[in-house]
Amino acid sequence: YENDFNSTIDDFLMTGFSIITASGFDDGGLNTKHPYESPDQDNKTLEYIAQLKIPIILKESDSYMIFDNIALVEPGEAGTNFGDEKFWDYVIVEGSKNEGITWQPIADGYDCRKHTSWLTRYNSAISGNNSTATGTPSLFEPNMINLLGSGNFSGGDTILIRFRLFSDPYANGWGWIIDNLKIQGSVSSVYNILQEKTIIKVYPNPIRDQFNIETSFPTPINELDISVLDLTGRIILKKQITVNGQFATETIDLSEAQNGLYLIKLKAGNHIWYKKVMKVKY
Repeated sequence: YENDFNSTIDDFLMTGFSIITASGFDDGGLNTKHPYESPDQDNKTLEYIAQLKIPIILKESDSYMIFDNIALVEPGEAGTNFGDEKFWDYVIVEGSKNEGITWQPIADGYDCRKHTSWLTRYNSAISGNNSTATGTPSLFEPNMINLLGSGNFSGGDTILIRFRLFSDPYANGWGWIIDNLKIQGSVSSVYNILQEKTIIKVYPNPIRDQFNIETSFPTPINELDISVLDLTGRIILKKQITVNGQFATETIDLSEAQNGLYLIKLKAGNHIWYKKVMKVKY
């Protein structure tokens, strides 16, 4: 399943979510209300939910979900983790094996502490208990989730998937936006016809310490953003290079990284490409 949310298709059951172009953004996304709400009453909570109507049959291997997102939601207390009492608000991706009767985490929930840029933005405009800071396209961060990684699901399971924002009694912020969703698709595929004319080479693969990126674009670009993510979605390397024309080359050093699978995200303007590399011992 793939969705760039640039049309209002009827693939989701939504409560508190909508597929819109948010203020300050250039194209559509799956958005919670901005700002999202809090109950402002002891022992009351709110949930915003977007459930994909289409069941997903999980692959035995290479079963991943990737999407870009911004989550400006209330941070938990310092040192708390998902599931702790004082984790406060969070966003989470969940799955159900019994047609939505019960739901289990596909990966742990998170808040604006997941990325420093989100936390800085959230804290930049506090009014009372709430943050009035708004999301901007520069805050987008990729998230890669192993659909089998939580142990709650296995290859061959048919599951429903939903995105959920949990809001506790008081503080709130701008909310959550999701874009460029790909579930078990080829992470090296492209999003539109313009990108089909772009050539991306990543080699060697598998790698030992370093790999090379070579790109050829149909039109000149000025900058190329490169991110390397591990299987938890953590960004282990991020850099921006200047491109003078239609061609770019760059060497990436992963000598300090552990062996395993990594996702390479390349971004030029509004265009995004994904590639995978495997680091192995020789």
